[in-house]
Amino acid sequence: MSEPKKQHYVPQTYLKNFATGKKNNSLYVFSASPRKIYSSQVEDTATERNFYTVERSKNKYIWENTYAQYIEPTFGALLKQIRKYCENALVQSNSTVISKEQKELLSKNIVIQMLRGKQTRKYERNLYDELLPSVFGDAKDRFPGLDEHMLEKSFKKFSTDDNYFKEISMRANFNKESIIKFSNVLLQYSFVFYRITGSTPFVTSDNPVILINSITQNATPFVNGLSKNTTIVYFPISPCLLLSAFHPEFGFGALNSRNCTLEILDDCKEKEFIDTYNKKQFEQCYNYLYSQSKAVLEKIIT
Repeated sequence: MSEPKKQHYVPQTYLKNFATGKKNNSLYVFSASPRKIYSSQVEDTATERNFYTVERSKNKYIWENTYAQYIEPTFGALLKQIRKYCENALVQSNSTVISKEQKELLSKNIVIQMLRGKQTRKYERNLYDELLPSVFGDAKDRFPGLDEHMLEKSFKKFSTDDNYFKEISMRANFNKESIIKFSNVLLQYSFVFYRITGSTPFVTSDNPVILINSITQNATPFVNGLSKNTTIVYFPISPCLLLSAFHPEFGFGALNSRNCTLEILDDCKEKEFIDTYNKKQFEQCYNYLYSQSKAVLEKIIT
């Protein structure tokens, strides 16, 4: 059996929704560093060698295999169902387009995607490096009998061997209680799906789930929490379909009656909204934007 060393931090089953070609296997990529636009195969996009691999673990590919075998197939099937209904030309504005069960599953998968990406890995790494000295300092103070040489040796291992950090990170990201907690908060949001009619597409990125402050328009990762009533969650499902999730207190609850419904957007009349959303994807991504349109990427970055 081949070893799954090339690992996706955004699943292929999701990226294919934004791809072109006969087999939906190619898309355009904007790289912020180095700054360029190029065409890429889906299998080579949003991937990093051994991103989830923990070499010191007995089953070093357990996290990658869990995503590939259990999470991504279900997520892909759900998105396919949502697209099939929401993108049907016969389905009009204000129609209810997902069930309670689908919303629950979508909420959980959005949280999982939020936790698995490179922005989260960067945030967790900074937190790990910041807290690690105090953890060992506390251990030294609480247990004065500990061998200081062994303590320093252990600190060096934990601070320099990436496997220790990665093991802690992945266990935290797969913590069942945390996933349920976050997804239950998101579940209280009003889900409104926007479908574009026209030729201007939504783009996605290597950090596809955006949390944006509706007042300041700040979309910096980890600044806007799900518990804040000013937070709007955006998750693009395809070039013509965007999920917008609103806190139940947003606008004094004005959108609560629109939960799980569809709204159709004319890309000419709603050009400002579409352009603003696409630029926010650019502002908050880790390094890459993805689109089926090279022209749209060129427009965003100019």
